[in-house]
Amino acid sequence: TIICGHWSALGLYQQHNVHALDTGCLWGGQMTAFCLETKAITQVDFDARDKN
Repeated sequence: TIICGHWSALGLYQQHNVHALDTGCLWGGQMTAFCLETKAITQVDFDARDKN
């Protein structure tokens, strides 16, 4: 199993035991979390303009 980020152009990708989780939070996309135990994905919206 491979879990990675830093590839926001790919977006959320989950195939062949690869979990790419970079969903562009820095660019106004969503913050994505992955639970290892349940394999559940949680995403929250993020406004890139709000630096606080």
